[in-house]
Amino acid sequence: MKFAKVKDNKIIKIVATDNADKLEWNCNNEGCEKEGMWYKETPLPEDYVCEEGNDIRMFNKDWSLRPLEDLVEEGYIELTKASENDPEPTGTVLEKVERGQIVPKTDYDLVKEGSIELKDSQYIDEETKTIQVGDDDILLEKGRITEEEHYRRKAEEVRSERDYRIQAFEWRYARLGSEERMGKPPTDTLEDLDAYVQALRDVPDQKGFPYKIEWPEEP
Repeated sequence: MKFAKVKDNKIIKIVATDNADKLEWNCNNEGCEKEGMWYKETPLPEDYVCEEGNDIRMFNKDWSLRPLEDLVEEGYIELTKASENDPEPTGTVLEKVERGQIVPKTDYDLVKEGSIELKDSQYIDEETKTIQVGDDDILLEKGRITEEEHYRRKAEEVRSERDYRIQAFEWRYARLGSEERMGKPPTDTLEDLDAYVQALRDVPDQKGFPYKIEWPEEP
């Protein structure tokens, strides 16, 4: 059996002995201090978790550990906090007690408590209690952006695609010019090329812009 010696609520020695009456003798042989009190009536169980230096107020009378929530709240256990090198603000508590265990906080936890902010493309999924990345339609649905912002982003997206298509079409003009200079039969007509590019430029004038776009076909 093992017994604990306590002084000022701190476990100062744990000794194994078959006879509780010989605790002082065993302790003296191991060089422990004389002050303190032996808990002779409550030997440590085989699966004990206490250690020398622990505060006995962390444990129940049978030496089982009290609920972690209580120990954290009462200051016997200190949760990890963010330092200057962490992305979270210095001093932010990075751990929590969940189902009897100390586990890292999730981004959901940190956002909900106000320690960090959502990025522009993120939203809170309350059903799964997670932080998700969504497109503009989902962000609008989740209230992360306004109708005006949604319209602006869609319009910007369509104009960007329109500009890309015009730029990607420039080689057709270059080919036509080369064919004319070399006296070869033209593959395209300038009128067809101009008509296509003008149709692309007119995309923002379409009735369904920016939500429903009919892209012109290349000649």
